[in-house]
Amino acid sequence: MPTSVPKETGLGVCKQCQTNDAVENVRSRPMCRDCFCKYIATKAVKRMEKFRTRFSTAGQQRSLLLPLSIGVSSLVLLHCLDEQLKRQIENTGRTGFALQILHVDMTAVVPEGPSATQLDVVKERYPTHTYTSIPISSVMEVEDVQDLLKQYGIDTPAPLGDGIETTNLQCLQTLLQAIPTATARADVLSILLHKLIVDFAKADTCEAIVWGDSTTRLAEKTLAETAKGRGFALAWLVSDGPSPYGIDFYYPMRDLLKKEINAYATYTNPPLTPLIAPEPPLETVVSAKHSTIDGLMRNYFDAVEKNYPSIVANVVRTTAKLQAPGVGAGDASCSLCGLPLLLTPRTEQGLVAEGKAPPPLCYGCLRSVPMFSP
Repeated sequence: MPTSVPKETGLGVCKQCQTNDAVENVRSRPMCRDCFCKYIATKAVKRMEKFRTRFSTAGQQRSLLLPLSIGVSSLVLLHCLDEQLKRQIENTGRTGFALQILHVDMTAVVPEGPSATQLDVVKERYPTHTYTSIPISSVMEVEDVQDLLKQYGIDTPAPLGDGIETTNLQCLQTLLQAIPTATARADVLSILLHKLIVDFAKADTCEAIVWGDSTTRLAEKTLAETAKGRGFALAWLVSDGPSPYGIDFYYPMRDLLKKEINAYATYTNPPLTPLIAPEPPLETVVSAKHSTIDGLMRNYFDAVEKNYPSIVANVVRTTAKLQAPGVGAGDASCSLCGLPLLLTPRTEQGLVAEGKAPPPLCYGCLRSVPMFSP
């Protein structure tokens, strides 16, 4: 039996291959570099069982949309799926799906976000997929967004001679400036980003969207959305399968902690780290006015993950057990986030009389955009 090496030279014996060069401790299981990389890739691909070649029809390519923020999780997911497609071609001569990569350029509202140059580097590394980059301001062209603003009396600038992109950006900035708090602005921007991605996927006839959310990110989302008033929708927001948006969602990285994904990015050959866009720093809570619920949850789980990873995993596993309520084709949905309205819409003044108010909002959106209240 191999013996453990001293702590200063590693973590001991790899539990998979029994070699004496463990470098990563995966939930109390020391692993060498090769076994650790196999562990990460297997976890991701396991969630893609539905898209194996045995379930595909020759000549009918299934298209999946992968939203790429160029953060570590979405980039590692792209790497794992790219490797899976290569193995499918080697084994069967065809693939079970094709990847459409969508990058939403957020630099107009988040100046420190990834640039077009960083996306070009990703394209060079993974050239076999279809890439599209669109600005976040394009969400103002989504059919229901302009209608929503008009119905709630939010004025938007008239079209300018500089082009539709400039007009869209001014409309977006007008909307964000009308929102009173940092949490609400971050919430609405996240909703608009999500709306733009879903609209693109449906317009491009994609069968599903594969998100790069890790266990840690899903845990953050679970607590943040509950705090923002959308706890009723958790079964849709963090689970694989049908969504209320008319397209399936899958989270292949849902069984992996963020620290595991970060480690994997350094072990690939060549490493993924030069491609990864820097993350925004953790929020420093100076006053409630400038902090956000999403930022606070990120801070919290960043600390919890280091010493108590099982707590993070338990949050996601428990949430995944929730049963999504049935939604009929004629059921009302929130006019901002698009989630089904399972209860009669309310405002602070009481029940909204049917037919006597603008399209209803869910409780979470009413809190984020009080100026939309009738």
